[in-house]
Amino acid sequence: MKKIISLLLVMSLTFSSTSVPFLQPSLASAEETTINTEDNNINQPSTPLEKEITTTEENEIQPMILPVWAAWTLAAIAGAVISEIVSDIYSEVKDYVYNSKSQQAANTNLTGSIYDINMYQDKFNATLTANHVGDGKTNNSVRVITLQKGLNARGYNTTVDGIWGPNTKSSVKNFQASKGLTSDGIVGKDTWYYLQNK
Repeated sequence: MKKIISLLLVMSLTFSSTSVPFLQPSLASAEETTINTEDNNINQPSTPLEKEITTTEENEIQPMILPVWAAWTLAAIAGAVISEIVSDIYSEVKDYVYNSKSQQAANTNLTGSIYDINMYQDKFNATLTANHVGDGKTNNSVRVITLQKGLNARGYNTTVDGIWGPNTKSSVKNFQASKGLTSDGIVGKDTWYYLQNK
């Protein structure tokens, strides 16, 4: 907003310096009034109308125009301000579009780095079947502990013992149902994703 106000101020100064002259009372009219009236009785107005016209002419305001270099300086400042405003707008639009596309990709395509899980100092990629937990899976005890801690953090009462059992499986099914996932008790990539991101 400050930049726009600055731009308007510079533009108004530029416009006034080139198109609308600044007004300054004429110094010549003040000198003319000091003429000795005794020497110039012929030029003295005799009627009230003539006196009014003479007074108006004496107080006439003379235009004063800024030098050309000042107008060019103001124009250069206006150009710099406009350039900065356009640059800022471009950056904001670019950031908005980039962030919108990134958010849209994250919401619609559950692929790539969003399956890189980092919970409770346990880092792994959930797309690898070796990191899945459930009946018939490897059930790595470190992954089971991470799963049990994550379920507890989301309100599912589970014993953290690193053992895949019926209590943990029941908690997983309830969690999957609450997130709209297939409630099969298998902790695959999507279950890990929702478990990490609530």
